[in-house]
Amino acid sequence: MKRLTALLLPVLLFAMATGSPAGAESNPVTLTCLVNHAWYPVSSFTGIIPDEITRQTGVRLDVMIAKDSRQINMLLASGDLPDLIYTPSQFDTLSNPEICYDYDELIGRYGVDWAIDDDQRSNAMRFSRDGKLYTVINHYTKTEDWRGTASVPMTASLSVRADMLDAMGVQPPKTLDELMAVYLRVREEYPDVVPLTFNTTHRFNIFRIYFGLGLAPFVEQEDGVYRYFARDARYTDMLQYLNQLYQNGCLLLDNFAAPTTQDSVLYKKGLSFSYSGCTQNANVGLDLAVKAVDPAYHSIELAPLEGASFSHSNLGWSGTFITRANHAPEASIRFVAWMFTPEAQRLTQWGREGIDYQWSDDGLPVFSPELHDTLVNDTYNAVYNPWFYFGASAIVESEGRCALLDFADYEETYTAIRNLYENRPWIVAAMPLEGTREGDVYDRAMAIANISETKIIVSETDEAFAINLREYLSALETLDIEALESYMTRNVPLVQPSYAMNGEKP
Repeated sequence: MKRLTALLLPVLLFAMATGSPAGAESNPVTLTCLVNHAWYPVSSFTGIIPDEITRQTGVRLDVMIAKDSRQINMLLASGDLPDLIYTPSQFDTLSNPEICYDYDELIGRYGVDWAIDDDQRSNAMRFSRDGKLYTVINHYTKTEDWRGTASVPMTASLSVRADMLDAMGVQPPKTLDELMAVYLRVREEYPDVVPLTFNTTHRFNIFRIYFGLGLAPFVEQEDGVYRYFARDARYTDMLQYLNQLYQNGCLLLDNFAAPTTQDSVLYKKGLSFSYSGCTQNANVGLDLAVKAVDPAYHSIELAPLEGASFSHSNLGWSGTFITRANHAPEASIRFVAWMFTPEAQRLTQWGREGIDYQWSDDGLPVFSPELHDTLVNDTYNAVYNPWFYFGASAIVESEGRCALLDFADYEETYTAIRNLYENRPWIVAAMPLEGTREGDVYDRAMAIANISETKIIVSETDEAFAINLREYLSALETLDIEALESYMTRNVPLVQPSYAMNGEKP
């Protein structure tokens, strides 16, 4: 009887909060939804988790995955909009009363019980020109949120071959100089192994961290001025370090042009010593792959080097917009509000409590054998489909991913990262909106960032490095990056107090 009550309680609570009947899944409301993520690994609202979402909310989604980044603009131009838009971008454009509903308007109209967190409200308001709330951005965390979990933020990381370190008789490096020495030794002693390969999304973010620069787009200087990250002296030091690796044969030119699906191939084949990627469970697949080549091979994530800065600036990831074309605004706002509840965050990312997972003593989920098997044989997306997590928590997502780890290999590294991690959301919150002069400068600067970085790193000589670096910095000056830096220096102090009052550390 207790088990039956536990299963029925979420349905009854949703019905009480939303006014939906507790059997609404028998006649669900269907909402059309554009998922503005062209890379999405699923294309339909099907599977164990979507079925449970419908059972608890009475809502089913008719999903359209964006073909590319231009599709949303085409829909906006035609006016042929879906009920919902789930997107990581275009917040400025969609925060418009002619295009989308104001959340507060719908919450008040339908009596929805949803107390939106002050920081989440501030994050969304950053994109609003009229002071109205058009979305809530998921995945936002404060610095201190990571102090109470065994998991780790999604951030840059360096995976290395521990077996090769052991074979060379050296300890894992703790400084940049020690890492350079290891790379040069690998190049000499293992001529068929590439010392450094990298994920084409995260690229060299771990080196920005190692050089103390962090991953915020603007970096505060000692005099209080904010500089675009590429104009900080530590970024030049990082480029010089990577160029020396390239000139010494430790980086391959082909890696810069590799598609994301291919950039880890050398590492997985045992032909690379290290791989610049990300935390959480990314290294699990890498380690399984190298062990398949030779059971003696072992991939670990390197602990932070001396002087590392895990300073980020993040407002979250994606937001759900309820368009004016929406045919069921009440069901939509109740659906989105439910998505941000802790129960929904766990369901949409882990599955059904008591069926698909149980709690461990350290506060992480322990997945059922059935779910675990789908993770191993790569059928998890097809069977469970955890991709409709519009109110997702970064903590919950991280705990689910870290539940797969053998903490004997990760605890030291991930504890160090958690203790060093800092989110400074006021930096991104202070950035200019799309369509403004300063916003255009930022967009143009970011458009040339990766291409310019690549050209500098693959310079064949020190002289070419100096020329290519000077050309890049001159290009930024031509864009009037100094005006953007002045804008940020003025604006950050105006925005920062709203976050400092909410527990963030300036």
